Amino acid sequence: MARPNSSEKLFELINFSNRNAISNPIQALNAASNALEISFKLKNKRGEAYAYSSLGTLNYNSQNFSKAIEYFEKAVPLFVNLKDKKGEVYALKYLGFAHEKQKNFAKAIEYYDSYEQKNRSEPPSEVAKVKVGKVRSYESTNQQAKSKKEVAEIEDALNTLPSADKIEIYSELGEIYLSKTDDAMSEKFLSKALELDQYTQGASNTSAYDNLSELYRKKNQKVKADEIDEKKIAKLQHGFSDTVSLQSGLDIKGEEWKELSLAYERRGAYQEALHAYKNYMQLYDTLKLQQIADSVERNNLIANLSNNEYRIKALEQSRENQAKVIRFQRSISLILAIGLLVVFAGLYFLWRISKQKEISNLKLRFQSLSNRMNPHFIYNSLNSVNLFIAKNQ
Repeated sequence: MARPNSSEKLFELINFSNRNAISNPIQALNAASNALEISFKLKNKRGEAYAYSSLGTLNYNSQNFSKAIEYFEKAVPLFVNLKDKKGEVYALKYLGFAHEKQKNFAKAIEYYDSYEQKNRSEPPSEVAKVKVGKVRSYESTNQQAKSKKEVAEIEDALNTLPSADKIEIYSELGEIYLSKTDDAMSEKFLSKALELDQYTQGASNTSAYDNLSELYRKKNQKVKADEIDEKKIAKLQHGFSDTVSLQSGLDIKGEEWKELSLAYERRGAYQEALHAYKNYMQLYDTLKLQQIADSVERNNLIANLSNNEYRIKALEQSRENQAKVIRFQRSISLILAIGLLVVFAGLYFLWRISKQKEISNLKLRFQSLSNRMNPHFIYNSLNSVNLFIAKNQ
């Protein structure tokens, strides 16, 4: 077992938070917060970056997009300094998603572009989701030429993806163009989604059926709309071949019975619609209890996120205060060092002046001696000459 406040414990908490972000977000939140606290104590920048990234993901999942942006923006420069491309591109991707959710499309495109420039390891399905985000953002800002370029790149990349991912992406593209009243493009992608969905096992993407049916009815093509409704009914009925026994499957089955009832009603098959609705109501109580439980958990998560925010602010403030103390101590040390340097420089300067004065005094003394010696030497020399003359030498 990893020791408390160790690097092993730090990354154990981060991994736990990432694994449980969907299934148990409250525990995941506590783990990420504890990891951030340990990273501060250890001054572990990598742990700090991943803890912020986990907190960003949890806030994004709870639709607190502004707070998600705040945490991811703290993570990105840390990842950049660490040269951790994997962490960086993940944060950039979610910054794009979060800004798009807030309808800040220019900023979303900026982050999507950064993601694409730096991504080297994410799977094609994630790259395609980012491109769909770019299409939504370009369409929302009336940049159709750029949007079509992204769509072409998406279609080229879809060949490598499994059917479930293709269905999701085609459905999203169809919905984008449906909202922009581009009927031709919307029909193209929704039809592709339905074509693949008919041959895919498991839960159906009913929104694609509904959107295409809505499109045909808007164009007064009732026969085609009815055909889509029939396909939806067949797909939903096929899904009920499994028995509804698992608690986790109740919400899916309940919604599918409801969808089936609406599809029958739209077709005019009121008896079948009533039968499907009764099946939905049989599950309603269980679904309602589950919804209440989910709502309580969601409210608890929101409350925990709010309380956790105070805790993180306190941790960051404590770290900032410590940093201020360290900066102050360093400033004092620097001032003292500069003061000592000035003192030593002054002493050296005085010593140099003293030395130069001493040398000047010696020169003056020498010059004085020299001046006194020269007349005496000349006088002696003349006497010697006179002596030589007297002796005729």
